[in-house]
Amino acid sequence: MEDILKPFFPDFNFEYDIGDTGPGGGIIFYVSPGGFTMTGIAGTCHYLEVSPGNLTGGTGSEATMKWSTATGIPYPATDGTLTTIGSGKNNTAIIIAAESAAYSGDTYIYAARACGEYTGGGKDDWFLPSKDELNELYKAKGNAGIPTTDWFWSSSQYGNGDDYAWYQNFASGYQNNSIKNYGFNVRAVRAF
Repeated sequence: MEDILKPFFPDFNFEYDIGDTGPGGGIIFYVSPGGFTMTGIAGTCHYLEVSPGNLTGGTGSEATMKWSTATGIPYPATDGTLTTIGSGKNNTAIIIAAESAAYSGDTYIYAARACGEYTGGGKDDWFLPSKDELNELYKAKGNAGIPTTDWFWSSSQYGNGDDYAWYQNFASGYQNNSIKNYGFNVRAVRAF
């Protein structure tokens, strides 16, 4: 990718390419020589990396987990989540704040909490990717451990209600919404 983009961004230091191991021990899946703003991070980011494996959660060791601690409607209000690249970190903070307020002391590990508590590579700034960030991960699939199948949660709520959130099928690339108590796979992401 560097060979293709270097003529357009001669001043950008291409330190990582898609598929490389990032500073958090994850896999680089998105490179933006022009940079992007990540809400909650000072300065411009150029890379997204994903955890090297799926996270476990639920009751502690489950391979899939729900988007919310709630077992059904109503779900805690998580208005303000966005779908864009750069919104995943803030989305995750919104979800964790809403879930913590509604279920203080609950031990269930939901998708955003699993990402927020992940410390791969000694980094503590991991988050559940937004819908568009998750789609970039899908587009990079097949690169050194990036999943090629299964369904993954995003941190983006669907629509104006609190009942549904976006997910993506990594076999087909299809993005859709699901009720928040359905169990999907989770990968943590960080920006730098």
